[in-house]
Amino acid sequence: MILFSYLLLFVFFICNGILFSSCSSSRFEIQDFQQKVRNNPNAADEQFNLGIAYSITKQHTEAVKAFEKAVDLNSSDADAYFMLGQAYYSLSRLQEAAKVFKKAFDIKQIDALNTKLGEAYFIMGQYDNALTKLIKAEQNLEPHPVYIHYLLGMTYYNLNYLEEALDTYSYALKSNHDSAAKTYNLYYFIGMIYGRQRNYKKAIQAYKQALIYRPDYAETYFRLGLMYVMLNDNMSALEQVKKLSNMDNNLANRLTDFINQRNY
Repeated sequence: MILFSYLLLFVFFICNGILFSSCSSSRFEIQDFQQKVRNNPNAADEQFNLGIAYSITKQHTEAVKAFEKAVDLNSSDADAYFMLGQAYYSLSRLQEAAKVFKKAFDIKQIDALNTKLGEAYFIMGQYDNALTKLIKAEQNLEPHPVYIHYLLGMTYYNLNYLEEALDTYSYALKSNHDSAAKTYNLYYFIGMIYGRQRNYKKAIQAYKQALIYRPDYAETYFRLGLMYVMLNDNMSALEQVKKLSNMDNNLANRLTDFINQRNY
């Protein structure tokens, strides 16, 4: 079971975008797996493999059913709990995902679960729990470290640990600048941190840097405009309104209202 399951798990990650952008369900004959389950309904291995097949074809509701049966039949299978957590997560059933990820981690210390648990806790707003898991994830240098730093920095930010958030994002930019600046837009988040610290000049510098790498992100123009208003530079703020009017009228109107309120 182990060799076959990990082969399917590898394909699962491929089909979910790590190596390829799509996967055709015709490559996997789910009917074959369903038949094996019918022939041996009490075999945890067969339920697990059926769950993998459903996951590959993005039938997450059916995957949950199969993985739930697998863990009922074998409550010591960390891999089945892990994949059940992935299926729950895909359905935005975050509390259930966090619970079974933790169960998998208790059975077998899988480093990747620190990231998954941290992510689930973050989305649920459980920032203290998220912080504990994400710090462990960072220490273990799991795959996609910039993503870990992004989540860790946002967790620090939401806990108002602003210097720690700055340090985390600065490290990410030094270690993998292009990914940090373009994919995760970390200069934008650095601008948010400086803004919360009322260091408006540094916030402006960060937002301008963000626009070099993500010039299409309207929220950056909006927040940049806010910083100009806080420095009483209404002319520069109005320039951001003009840019926003071609991108996002709602943000343009909100910025205009803020300028008017400050000048009232």
